Amino acid sequence: MANEVADFLSNNSGDFNPGFKFTEPGETCKGTIIGDPHIVDGMDLNDKPQRSLVVDIETAEGAFALWLPSGKGVTRSVSKAAPDGLAAGGKLAVKYTGDGEPPKPGFHPPKLFEAKYEAPAAAAVDLSDF
Repeated sequence: MANEVADFLSNNSGDFNPGFKFTEPGETCKGTIIGDPHIVDGMDLNDKPQRSLVVDIETAEGAFALWLPSGKGVTRSVSKAAPDGLAAGGKLAVKYTGDGEPPKPGFHPPKLFEAKYEAPAAAAVDLSDF
């Protein structure tokens, strides 16, 4: 564990993209995926382990990190749009479409999302001198 922490601290440049916040229905995060999506281990609000896929996206407003926690609605929407995964250079759009029914009285309603994904174009291969 100590080596993992030392590696993290020595490689921590502080250059992180802010997380995109979906606060109102209709808000959309869309743009080009920059860098490779990566998995982060963390804790949920109940202090239970939770993994999230972090996707950095260059939008018209700048670069943002889109956090896709396992088992959540936003993640399910993205997995339907990109069943083969996400890749750097691909285009991703995630829209907050509204709220669902609260699971129990007094609980917040789950946010509902739609997503679209376009894989990056395959690199053209020059066969002229083959």
